[in-house]
Formats: sequence, C-alpha cells, structure tokens
Amino acid sequence: MGGLTNAGILAALPETLIIFPIRFVMGFCFVDRFVPRIAFRLVDPAVDRPIFVILARASITVAFMCPIMSFWATVIFKRPGWEFVPCWLQTVACNFPMAFFWQIFFCGPLVQFLFRLLFRRGKTSSAAQIQLILFLPIKMPRTCRFSGTRGAFFVYQRNGQRSSQSLMSFTSSYMAA
Repeated sequence: MGGLTNAGILAALPETLIIFPIRFVMGFCFVDRFVPRIAFRLVDPAVDRPIFVILARASITVAFMCPIMSFWATVIFKRPGWEFVPCWLQTVACNFPMAFFWQIFFCGPLVQFLFRLLFRRGKTSSAAQIQLILFLPIKMPRTCRFSGTRGAFFVYQRNGQRSSQSLMSFTSSYMAA
C-alpha cells in the first residue's frame, strides 16, 4: 500500500471533521498562549525585520503543534496498542517536514495575503472587521488606529504610540474593554 491517490484524499476528508476541532482546541487554547512568548525571546517585532518574526512564530508553532496533532492522529486513527511510542515518533517524523514547509511556503503567505486584503494599511480598524475574521465580540477603543499586519502580529497605533501584539493577546486585551 502507500502512495497518494485521489481516492485516498477523498477517504481522508471525513477524518478532518474529527481532527479539526481537536486542532482548534489545542492550538487556540494551549499552544497560542505560549508560542508568542517563546518567539519574542528570539525576535522583537518592533525591531526585527518582519520576515524573521514570521519565521520564528511559524517555526515554533509547527514545533509544538506537529507532535501534539501527531499524538492525536496516532491515538485516533492508527490504534498502535503497545507500540504507541514508536508509532507516534514515526508519525511525527513523517508529518513534521510537510507541516513545516506547508506553513512557511503556503499557508503562512496565504493568511498574510488575506489579512492584507481585509485590513488595509493606514485605515482605522473597526470591530466589525475583526469580528468577521475571529468570530469574537471585540470592543475596540477609538484611540486605536490599525496600521497593518506583520505576519501573525498586529501592528497598531494607540494614543500615538506604535505597538505590536500577537493576534491572541491583541484580541484578549480588547475583549475585556
């Protein structure tokens, strides 16, 4: 067996209904909370070039999400029994290169393009635009002027000062407002 076929891709589509909610919970609730802190130890969005910030954030996200999601895929789909650790390590080794290059060369640039398309540089941000993207009730103060995105980070001006935040901390800091 093995190989990639159209039938194999079609057979795998129903599995996304199982794995996507797990991916969302693991990424949004756990990994996205500490990845920015680790990335900001390596790079500073206010000082470093945007590409370095993007690469640091993407690399660290893949480094954590790939083993986590490989764990769940091994548990749910492979049913390894007593050979769990070797089966999980093999799954990580097969998934990591694909996940890394997918994130760096396809998914990351696509998301950046969509954010640039939706949030034009220099326009005042509206809570409605951000709600449309995040499906979150955000109350944005009028003193916050949106300047654009730098990868997964918002760059904005608030009270005349330029600032950068990750998407997660940006949204959580304005949900309480």
